[in-house]
Amino acid sequence: MRDTLLVALLPAAVRLLLIGSFPLSEDEAYYWEWSRRLAPGYHDQGPGVALAIRCGTSIFGHTEFGVRFPSVVLLSGALAFAHRLMFEMAGRRAALAGAIALNVVPLFALAGVMMLHESVQAFFWSAALFAFWRASSSGSSVAWWILTGAAVGFAFDGKYTAILFLPAALLFLWTDSEKRAWLRRPHPWLAAATALAAVSPVLFWNHANGWPSVHQVVELGRPRDSLFAPGFAAELLGTQFGVISPILFGLVLFRCWAVGRRFSEASRCERFLFWFTVTYAGPFFVLALHSRVYPNWPGLGWLTGILLVAGWAVGRFGGAERSATPAVVRGRLFKVGVGLAAASTALLYLHLATGVLPIPGHVDPAKRFLGWPEMGRWVRDLRDRTAGAGPPVALYAKSYQVAALLAFYTPGQPEVFEVKHWDRPNQYDYWPDLRRGSDALLVVHRKEEVPEITRRSFAEIVPLPDDTLTIERHGGTAQRLRAYFCRSYAPDSATSH
Repeated sequence: MRDTLLVALLPAAVRLLLIGSFPLSEDEAYYWEWSRRLAPGYHDQGPGVALAIRCGTSIFGHTEFGVRFPSVVLLSGALAFAHRLMFEMAGRRAALAGAIALNVVPLFALAGVMMLHESVQAFFWSAALFAFWRASSSGSSVAWWILTGAAVGFAFDGKYTAILFLPAALLFLWTDSEKRAWLRRPHPWLAAATALAAVSPVLFWNHANGWPSVHQVVELGRPRDSLFAPGFAAELLGTQFGVISPILFGLVLFRCWAVGRRFSEASRCERFLFWFTVTYAGPFFVLALHSRVYPNWPGLGWLTGILLVAGWAVGRFGGAERSATPAVVRGRLFKVGVGLAAASTALLYLHLATGVLPIPGHVDPAKRFLGWPEMGRWVRDLRDRTAGAGPPVALYAKSYQVAALLAFYTPGQPEVFEVKHWDRPNQYDYWPDLRRGSDALLVVHRKEEVPEITRRSFAEIVPLPDDTLTIERHGGTAQRLRAYFCRSYAPDSATSH
């Protein structure tokens, strides 16, 4: 218990100092908007992230700290479950090694200071791993199977890719001659029924709204230009070396290859971690053969992958592979990999809080956090000037990202509307549109033009004298936004064309 608290609570204290020191990203602001309009489901994902943010803002207010506080708690819980899982599999040294590595890997370290779908999913995924390991042990009670199903269901409510837990669990049971007997008993099917009950609100919401989440997933998996574009796969592989760190990610690939090559010689612990690694991460590399995949998408698969490496590094996993690699080499490789990851994470945290790295704004990976408070004040001043003595001017944005950031950072956190029927479908399509006859201040990002549907929806669109906001950092432009005054909204004239 003391070790669990050490690996979970001590890093959490550091993250609590950081989460209020830099602005929200576009996605975080978007999910905060969800939390202001709670529902059993949303266009993109389930309600997990919205409920978590609502809990944080109910305690700490509608601030960066309030939005992100749940991410610190959830990642700490995920690491605590991962530590306990590894403790039961391989003992104290392996558990500590795995938990320390997970704490410092840049991908997971960033998930601990940003409030995203993965923050919710990681907590329940780790809980499900621990519960399933207990459940599949001989003589386990039915309660562990119910807990497994509930955790998987709630992980799915966080992010739909949690459905990959099911094939991983089935493969683990099916390929183990002793565990296979569970498939002939009611316990796994009771777990599946519990998971189904946990996700039923999401299913009912989708049914009531024409299954938009299914369409979204299909669209994401649809080839864009070619059925085979290996450049995307190479790009994804390269990003994983960055977000995991080169040595640790290389070791994860090596250990998965080694276990797969000599599967029959691998221990039950290795097979468990192997299946949950390749079954979660593998499909994204297949998808990357024809579509772009974001670096964080396969990330949760590396949680078990890093545990697989940690057990091998301290000499508790490996069979023949362990004897082929001297203990001193395994230990040094792992320590160097963890040290490199820790240095990368420390630099990442420092740059987020202070902008210390001299990276020009237009290429700075942290530009997604830059300039939003300034944008909110700029838009407030523009709206006050354009409104004059007339009725209030609504805030209007071309994209859901800018709409959400305007809602969070404009003083008073007003309701903001997004241009309908323009970009890809999103949650704003389910919320009210501008009232007929309203005047609006339209904000567009960078070099984007006013959408044609917007030009047809208003009687007049007028550029403003102070219509451009530019945020510079280290000689490069991080953000550039433009604003237009739009007079008298009449949507029927646009949609009738």
